[in-house]
Amino acid sequence: MAYDDTDRTCEECGRWIERNELLFRVRLEIFAEPTIHLPDPAPGKERLAADWNALIARMERMSDEQVQEAADQVHELLEYNLCRECRRELHRRIRLRRDLSRDVEP
Repeated sequence: MAYDDTDRTCEECGRWIERNELLFRVRLEIFAEPTIHLPDPAPGKERLAADWNALIARMERMSDEQVQEAADQVHELLEYNLCRECRRELHRRIRLRRDLSRDVEP
């Protein structure tokens, strides 16, 4: 996602952030665990080839929305503009959540 310096609106509160004020960029990256689930090669090469061909055929029938959803399940990068006050509040909530999770026994 390219950063657009012309949009200086806080995406939390909607306030315009003047050029002489700090604008905070928040990037949230969500990604799947890098565990790869491959078809089992034990049944033989023919079965493995059939499994791969079936997977490819399913992918070719996917709509654009389904392709995007599948891609988002693997990796998604979200970016937000925040003003100073909203950045402070986000930081407070993250710290609070982290502190509360440390107090919980597994």
